[in-house]
Amino acid sequence: MKSRHAAALTLVGWYLMMPPADTKVGLLLDAPFSDWRVVESFDTAAECKASLKAKRNGVKIPEVSKNWPNDVPTVAFWECIATDDPRLKSK
Repeated sequence: MKSRHAAALTLVGWYLMMPPADTKVGLLLDAPFSDWRVVESFDTAAECKASLKAKRNGVKIPEVSKNWPNDVPTVAFWECIATDDPRLKSK
């Protein structure tokens, strides 16, 4: 691997992201990632996934109901996304 490629790989970080919400319809799960909010930033995927797991730990996810997803804690929908993921770019 050339040194410039190795340098590029080290610049990739990770975002823990949450979907946007609308007061009338709740979470906008189909919104593009470019509209999602960054909760935290990490150097590695492992750190991001560990933080997400810790945040989800102990959160009771209720049974799906007529109010789904509004009655489900938002952390259930958070995701770890690489900072260079092309889905983060606005169109």
